[in-house]
Amino acid sequence: MMSVVLAALVLGQGERVQYWEAAVKRRPGPANYRGLADALVDIEKYQRAADYYSLAAKGYLANGDSNASKVLTEKANRYHSSLQLYIVQQTHIADVMPLYTKAKWEPFYGCYLGANIDREDAIEDTFMDGDQVYREPGQFNQAVGKHQAMLFTYLAYGRRFPAHWVKVVGDSQAGVQIAWEPASLNQVQDDRYLRGFAQMAAASQAPIFLRFASEMNGDWTSSSYGGNPALYREKFRLVASIMHALAPNVAMVWCPNETPETTIPSYFPGDDAVDWVGVNFYSVLYNDGDRARSADWRSPSDALDYIYRTYSAKHPIMVGEWAATHRSVVDDEDRDDFAISKIRQFYSVLPLRYPRVKAVNWLSMNTMRYAEGARRLNDFSLMAKPEIAQAFGQAVSSPYYLDTIMEETPASPVRYLPLTPGTPIHAGDQLVADVRCYDQSPTVVWTVDGREVARTSNPGASTISTTMSATRSIQVDLRDHSGRPVLSIKQPSKG
Repeated sequence: MMSVVLAALVLGQGERVQYWEAAVKRRPGPANYRGLADALVDIEKYQRAADYYSLAAKGYLANGDSNASKVLTEKANRYHSSLQLYIVQQTHIADVMPLYTKAKWEPFYGCYLGANIDREDAIEDTFMDGDQVYREPGQFNQAVGKHQAMLFTYLAYGRRFPAHWVKVVGDSQAGVQIAWEPASLNQVQDDRYLRGFAQMAAASQAPIFLRFASEMNGDWTSSSYGGNPALYREKFRLVASIMHALAPNVAMVWCPNETPETTIPSYFPGDDAVDWVGVNFYSVLYNDGDRARSADWRSPSDALDYIYRTYSAKHPIMVGEWAATHRSVVDDEDRDDFAISKIRQFYSVLPLRYPRVKAVNWLSMNTMRYAEGARRLNDFSLMAKPEIAQAFGQAVSSPYYLDTIMEETPASPVRYLPLTPGTPIHAGDQLVADVRCYDQSPTVVWTVDGREVARTSNPGASTISTTMSATRSIQVDLRDHSGRPVLSIKQPSKG
């Protein structure tokens, strides 16, 4: 194989494509698909390259090489472009019931906003619960311009229930998420502590999402509660059984990290024990603080794909932790543009691509100051930069993002529906283009009845409001930053 690759490298770019096309024709398989995809990237045929990276990923997975498959799936995502149109309409509960699994605290439709602010240095007002310092939520809500439906905290298993913190958060009209982390699974027993914790949770009457022993699939938890799927499942089920029996206000959240994927199913405790399925991930400039592993191109929502496809039919999905960095330990440079770009990408496409994601939580923390050991890599603080806080507030301003958890099942008043040919479009209707592009700064051109009406270049989805009452056709063109056409959609309408 090495001699084949070396032979291909001495060819010109066009000849390399021909070489690998012939190789694929002679012997279809993941190695040749990957070679062709690489050659197509060199001549900027990105869509074809994405298709062949996908084929290579499937081939490696079939051969049992899940790591190569994951790498190539990300390459396919990097170079794939797509364009899908939506129209915003009023929500009718009957129409969104197929997206509702009846889990505890699950909204019919829409997505709860949440955050961790325990280490948000810009918040001046603090209070104590035991020996833990917490921060008042009001200043954070004001800074980002929207009330958070929940706040979350980390709690070591064995510590008492944070009743005062829960009350303060509840007084601010928010629910709580508790990331409850044992030092060892042997610590978790059906005993006075576990039952007392459940009874205090019940006494609070607060909406509580209990995220027990999350990221169990990562090697960083192997010294505490990871590494033994059978024992993990047993202990999660024990905690769930106690909470379901004694604390009806507690929703159990099972929350792996997005990677590694291959071990995730082995830790799943069972549908009866799990209320919500979560996933943790971050948008960073460099993976694991490694300059050689640039990750600035990655679309945040891609991290949801596996969990969403695997579990969302039976459980609402929660993003337990997410944030986009604006400073990395690698180069220690301000990158507000990166954080703002990823915020716009992520929150604008969630309602379109992942309507079963019913909660998303931002970690507002400078990990270079507060994380432990090798995890001191990024600054995710929202309030450190007013421009980033403002971008966040704008990104979640849609009523789709719910700011309150209620006993009566809530629903967003607006719904995003795919725009199909012939859909009536009226003056004042809001149209949304779900944009994905190999270019991180694409342009979207909107043309209504043959007249250009808008041109946007913000990352993520593009939105316009129609002004013409007799719309007969909508055309949307996607172009890269140099103006080169990427994709185009034209649809007739019954205006």
